[in-house]
Amino acid sequence: MSVFDLFDLSGKVSIVTGGGYGLGKVMATGLAMAGSDIVICSRKLEKCETTAHELEELGVKALPLQCDINSDEDVDRLCIYVIRQLKYGIEHNLFKEMKFASPKEFLGYRIVAKNIENIGDNAVSTAKNFLNLQKLIVNQTLTLNQPIDEEVYSSILKFHSFVNTLLKDSLKAMFKRAYYLADEIISRFMSTGLQLEKDAVNNLLSKRIDPNVASFLRLILNNSRTIMEYARDIAEVTLNRTVEEISKS
Repeated sequence: MSVFDLFDLSGKVSIVTGGGYGLGKVMATGLAMAGSDIVICSRKLEKCETTAHELEELGVKALPLQCDINSDEDVDRLCIYVIRQLKYGIEHNLFKEMKFASPKEFLGYRIVAKNIENIGDNAVSTAKNFLNLQKLIVNQTLTLNQPIDEEVYSSILKFHSFVNTLLKDSLKAMFKRAYYLADEIISRFMSTGLQLEKDAVNNLLSKRIDPNVASFLRLILNNSRTIMEYARDIAEVTLNRTVEEISKS
């Protein structure tokens, strides 16, 4: 096996945001050289079309799409496009051609695509909550008489870090078809994740914190809890995809 075999992406499709120029174009080119078909997204469709033509000369399929990732509407439209392509594949029995083991696996990816869209929405909501809190403080609409309690801050940060790791691992398990990793993720959700959330909420409620600040922090915790649940759901999809393989081994 050569080193190039380790990075073989033949039969895969990669979505590259900002792929029409600059670093995004370089990344798209690298993925194409590894054999992946490419969906190029950028605010400027013309640059996407030019790059797509160049990538097709490398022997892969390339689809240019106009998409501003700062726009919820554009991201939603991209997600709908992905789901429609999966639906088309199911209806026309193309799952083997697209390297899926079965139509069931197709449906799993459709669920994951929707979960990732919802994760993005929650991440945006978290960012907006932080910005709104900052704006209230800067405008002196809200006055902080003292910094946020260190124990509260640490428990929230610990929970967020756990959720971030869980999400990364759930996607890793899905792409690698790692049954046991997916099973471990669900166990971590039930044991560690829920306890970390409980600790963060209890710390928040036990301290004397401005009610307005506390409400913002609680919204942020709720967003993280939702993202954690979507990460668990992605792991569940991986279990469903791979359970037959495990039972036969």
